[in-house]
Amino acid sequence: MDWDRLLVSLSAQMVQQESLEARNCGRELIAAQRAEVSVLQRLRATIGKELSLQVAAGQIITGVLGEVGPDWLLLGQRDGAGRCYLVPNLGGVVFYDLPSRPVEQAPIFALSLGGVLRALAAERRPLRVHWRDGQVAGVVLNVGKDFVELRAEGGGRVTLPYACLTLVLID
Repeated sequence: MDWDRLLVSLSAQMVQQESLEARNCGRELIAAQRAEVSVLQRLRATIGKELSLQVAAGQIITGVLGEVGPDWLLLGQRDGAGRCYLVPNLGGVVFYDLPSRPVEQAPIFALSLGGVLRALAAERRPLRVHWRDGQVAGVVLNVGKDFVELRAEGGGRVTLPYACLTLVLID
């Protein structure tokens, strides 16, 4: 038996096994780090940049991401026309080309969806609110814990639970 060849072979196998284990450990570490990243962190990395998304009702919207809240985001138009999109219920949104690296330090805007809607009510801004099967234009009259109430353009009141909202167009 040639002990030198056997030792060289065992040494090479051990180096190869250690290299394989290191690669697998690196992959596992990367996978574990990615598992800790939220969509809100990835969205924050996009603030000030163009973002395309599709809401639950099917509309595809592209704009410059202005703010990200705990349950909403705000997209502005690049043309400066003053039109903005408030996108509530982020769980029903598909995002295109989000950066894979999150921003750890940028805080999430603390205002809830209700807080944003109350600010719009105070400004009496005209809105067009979309849900899966319809839309209504009007002005916010009342904002509750889980609903918004509008005075519709044609008259009358429309009460919409937050859960049904897919998009709010702010003129």
